[in-house]
Amino acid sequence: MYRILVIDDDEQVRAVCQRVLEESGFEVTVAPDGLAGLEIFDRHPSDLVICDIYMPNKDGIETIQELTKNYFDVKVIAISGGAPGLPDYLASARLFGAVEVLPKPFTPAQLLLVVRELLETNPI
Repeated sequence: MYRILVIDDDEQVRAVCQRVLEESGFEVTVAPDGLAGLEIFDRHPSDLVICDIYMPNKDGIETIQELTKNYFDVKVIAISGGAPGLPDYLASARLFGAVEVLPKPFTPAQLLLVVRELLETNPI
């Protein structure tokens, strides 16, 4: 069973991702921001991390950079709906280590397609 960590400050996004992924057979852990996500990952490494870009305490870009620096084989999907007046970092998230990006809002089917593609066709 693959282990997935979802890092997002939006409780609703975390809950939906967790439900959809668990119903599809994945083991899922969630975190409300990058700091908590990194602490969880250090204790319980995951096969895949789904990480929002705009979050308090430690944003997604910093989190992705730290994850990929310390765990070079980690796979990260960057997610974001953007924010008014701020740059679209999702467009450049791959430069910071994300292997895939998924703009919000996304459907459960879109999420599962990307996750399965990364894990099942490119196993760790």
